Amino acid sequence: MANESMRQTWATGADGWVRNERIFDAALAPFTDAIVGAADLASASRVLDVGCGAGTLVEAA
Repeated sequence: MANESMRQTWATGADGWVRNERIFDAALAPFTDAIVGAADLASASRVLDVGCGAGTLVEAA
């Protein structure tokens, strides 16, 4: 029962992220840039996206 409730909660939340992706990307851009810069990734680096947001951070990496 709890798993179904959480699935519905996250499924609904995902729609909001996708619908407002441009707004979130613009608002979070300074943080995205800072995180990518601090990570100091090389071209051969691997990045794991654990499903937070719409994937903007992993695309920037």
